[in-house]
Amino acid sequence: MKKKELLNNIVQIANQIVYPSDLATKSYLIFYPTDGYHLSKEQYYAFMDILTKIEVLDEVINFDIEFIDNSKEIFDEDIRKFSSFDYSFYKSFPLIFENCITDSKLHWSICIYQDYWGIIYGSNELLCEIVKIYDFEKDLKQFREEIILGIDNIETRERFEKLISLSYVGTKIAGQV
Repeated sequence: MKKKELLNNIVQIANQIVYPSDLATKSYLIFYPTDGYHLSKEQYYAFMDILTKIEVLDEVINFDIEFIDNSKEIFDEDIRKFSSFDYSFYKSFPLIFENCITDSKLHWSICIYQDYWGIIYGSNELLCEIVKIYDFEKDLKQFREEIILGIDNIETRERFEKLISLSYVGTKIAGQV
């Protein structure tokens, strides 16, 4: 695994909220709510089953993203490798704040942010398969009602609305695909 390539991928994902227009050519799904800073059991198994099915479940790593930027080097001790894809093993990771799991070949990434929501980033093929078994439209509706409508700052609310509209399911809902 190339640490610089991994870091660049994670920085790009972490910046999605600030720069949603950069994602016009990217494929991602928004999910909400999570189980704290972990995926819920339903989310975890839905995602892992599809990743296994389309054969992009290679070595999986997990790390915190809150303080990562281009100037920080990721060290081996910062990365927790999955030796098992069991949910209880995943839940045993002490995740304190924003974090990401990704495969070592960077086919996909799943990031969880504050307010207990997340983004899964990957190919259109991957997202199309996940949408078949997990209701992201319900998640977007709940995310809009519980998070976005509670944001007082108009600019921030508009940025989140744009993030939703550019997501894989958001573009489908808006009839843009």
